[in-house]
Amino acid sequence: MSERISRRRLLEATAASSVAVSVAGCTGSLLGGDSACDAGEGLIVALFDGEYEEAASYYPHEYTDEVDEDEIADMYEMMYSMGESGELASISCECSESIDEDELEKANEDGEFAEEIGDAKELRYEATIEKDDEETTDSLYAGAMEIDGDWYAFPADGSDFDHCE
Repeated sequence: MSERISRRRLLEATAASSVAVSVAGCTGSLLGGDSACDAGEGLIVALFDGEYEEAASYYPHEYTDEVDEDEIADMYEMMYSMGESGELASISCECSESIDEDELEKANEDGEFAEEIGDAKELRYEATIEKDDEETTDSLYAGAMEIDGDWYAFPADGSDFDHCE
């Protein structure tokens, strides 16, 4: 990853989620995600499976010159390959809420993407994770944005959400 691409810069590039975490996402057109929840689920499953290139395909890299898919994949590997997270046994989208119009307008005024962000959502999933013969149920979070009819997703921190807490 280039020196000018930082976790903060990636966040600013997407600007739609208002969360202080790394951004990475994927296109619904590549993997069949035709909704925000589908895109977010695809991203989470790919990250749990250690499929960082697949996870990176969920970022709208084709709409920006700031970062490419390989840089996103490298960032995901750096962030998510440390330690065993367990196996994702099940996942379901429990909350999908659009961000405020003011936030969406600000993201589009930023002009980081070649196309306008049509919608942006906060997503919360209920996930059952198996690790060391134990099963836990946790909330996992993602942000999503719609550009040119396709949904893209990126990891998010639910503590920064206004709607899907």
